[in-house]
Amino acid sequence: MVEIAQREDLDGFCFQTFDSFPAEFGAFLCFGCSLVDDAGYPVAPESDLQGAISSVLLEAASGSGEPSFLPDITIRHPENENAVLLWHADAPFSLRAPGSPVKLDRPWILKTLPSGLVHFKLKDGPLTLCRFAGSGDRYVLGFGEGHTVPARIPRSSTPGWRLTTGPLGNGS
Repeated sequence: MVEIAQREDLDGFCFQTFDSFPAEFGAFLCFGCSLVDDAGYPVAPESDLQGAISSVLLEAASGSGEPSFLPDITIRHPENENAVLLWHADAPFSLRAPGSPVKLDRPWILKTLPSGLVHFKLKDGPLTLCRFAGSGDRYVLGFGEGHTVPARIPRSSTPGWRLTTGPLGNGS
């Protein structure tokens, strides 16, 4: 994927991870996607083109050289109503919490799917939330800041409880 990105002058990728890759290769390629993310090419799973654009915009705006991570918003924190669990199965390894073991396994919620999902805890600290979205000729960019909060780690691929500390901004 890195060779393709360099040859075609791409900024990132999106593709259908849950059907296409297992059907073609017999496994998830989340491990590879994590490596591609760390190489500077954001990967958006589940054909999320707007998610890929969000990641490219966030990485360009930050200028930090640190990769972004495109998680799903899953459930509310059990004790903190302002916090939600953000996770997905292909976070860049550079965002792994120090000392957190890396495990390659099947999805914990869909055991009939093939192996290949990366499991580890995300590092703690501040974060910026960013989402590009559009329909027709109308586009918006939502953004906000947050930080991690303590909680029991659920059985998800890359768990990280995040707390939004202010209202999401909205620009066009």
